[in-house]
Amino acid sequence: MRADIKFAGEPLRSLSPVSNDELRKIILAAPTKSCELDPVPTKLLKPCVDHLLPTITDIVNTSLSELCVPLSFKQAVVIPLLKKPSLDKEVHKNYRPVSNLPFFSKTLEKVVDSRLENHMSEHSLHASVQSAYRACHSTETALLRVHHDIAYALNNNCCAVLLMLD
Repeated sequence: MRADIKFAGEPLRSLSPVSNDELRKIILAAPTKSCELDPVPTKLLKPCVDHLLPTITDIVNTSLSELCVPLSFKQAVVIPLLKKPSLDKEVHKNYRPVSNLPFFSKTLEKVVDSRLENHMSEHSLHASVQSAYRACHSTETALLRVHHDIAYALNNNCCAVLLMLD
């Protein structure tokens, strides 16, 4: 895509507030994992969610309205994990960093993701062949599309070239 092409779509100017019910669903659907930075372990938060929900909703909605992520949500516990069990544990490049984020950080991320996805869908901003970050689209649907396009080209005596970049 050329950098000098002006965006003709509808820009996202603000993020709508989250309701208590929407936030409750997000919290209860999330895996019951905790981070040592969490003020309350997730396994204790979920049974008490109705009592804590007004406060959590206020924090999330303040973040959305001010377009600012609280500093505590940006912190993570980083754990080095060995890429493969067969690799030498003494060699640092054999490890990959894994960030364990606080539960509320992941909750805010889910709220923002839903707002972005709604905006993209409502205003038809997805590329027609985009599979990533779309409901009902996956690597499988992307692969089916590539297979279809190659088969179509070959059936019509056209040349097909597949270039894969990582």
